[in-house]
Amino acid sequence: MPRGPRLDTPGALHHVMARGLDRQVIFRDDRDRDDFVRRLAALAEGGAWLVYAWALLPNHFHLLVRTAARPLARAMRSLLTGYAGSFNRRHRRTGHLFQNRYKSIVVGRWIATRIVAMRRCWAPAPVPGRTPGRWCGALAATVLARVLDTGPSSRMA
Repeated sequence: MPRGPRLDTPGALHHVMARGLDRQVIFRDDRDRDDFVRRLAALAEGGAWLVYAWALLPNHFHLLVRTAARPLARAMRSLLTGYAGSFNRRHRRTGHLFQNRYKSIVVGRWIATRIVAMRRCWAPAPVPGRTPGRWCGALAATVLARVLDTGPSSRMA
């Protein structure tokens, strides 16, 4: 059975997830996480999307983004292809990094606020010498509620 089309219109709010192939690790170290966050931020600064929350776990990630004029699929292709190529070169590997396509769910205001409120569940256990905020971040739930009503003042939280 063919898959259905993605729901995407400019301004849609998406909870986006992707997992490593066979649940393998996609972030081996801080350098990998930095690379991913840098690419995510570059797309936000380029106007591809507004980033409200993100969580990088060892074998998958979650994003809460609002699309702009650029379709989500195009922004995700840029993010995932660029990151996978960099990861493969750095770790001297070949082949797919991500399992299947990314998953995206269009969410409403209430769900988005709950996702951000649950951000403490996404945060990895504290590791000495690491700043978890780089790998897991979000606007406060009260700020997000205002942003969803009025539009953000910046591209990345």
